[in-house]
Amino acid sequence: MHRFAFIFDQGPFAHPHHELTCGSCGAIMERAVDERPIPPGQTGDPEVLPLVRQRIADWEAMEQRRKDGKLRPDDREEMIRTAMLSFARLYDERPVERLHPLTRLTLTLIVMAVVGGGAWMWWDTRNLWWLVGAIGGGVLLSTVFMIWIRSCCPRTRVRTWVAAALAPLDPTEAEVAAIKREMLTSRLKSGECIKPARMIKEVKRQRTKNGAASYAHV
Repeated sequence: MHRFAFIFDQGPFAHPHHELTCGSCGAIMERAVDERPIPPGQTGDPEVLPLVRQRIADWEAMEQRRKDGKLRPDDREEMIRTAMLSFARLYDERPVERLHPLTRLTLTLIVMAVVGGGAWMWWDTRNLWWLVGAIGGGVLLSTVFMIWIRSCCPRTRVRTWVAAALAPLDPTEAEVAAIKREMLTSRLKSGECIKPARMIKEVKRQRTKNGAASYAHV
């Protein structure tokens, strides 16, 4: 993840990480690169460290206790916290962050060419419709480009992913707000864009979508 000024690379601004994609729901999650070290020359998927495998096994056991109705309050709180922390970076991501600077420049030049060309024709012919077309074309292209950019950005789908992870735990708005405050005061300083009320609304939608029977033991 690098910062750019126009098309000039200003250097990295985030830690190296793996990006994992769920094969079931398509959720994207970032994990520390040291969890799956990649030796020089290795190709394919990196091997997961034994410590990480043990942590996954612990979480699977915790999930089974949830299904059996034996989940302890401390474990439930930890599951809510981890679900939010796992997606924190994506939540704060700007839609254009993953767009290559050359692509941004190209899209900007296209809009400027349409607006500039229409304005020049208006100046040359004094036909007001050229000016109207220039402004309308610029707005239309900008809207189409932004819709395309947002459709490619995980940031626009992350609330659904977090809500799907939280739905079995049925958190309250106060619990989500408390963990958000914790995230903002931690060294991560993430989660600023999380809206507890909207998150709970999406959690309820997920629970309705999947049916109450799926969460009978919560």
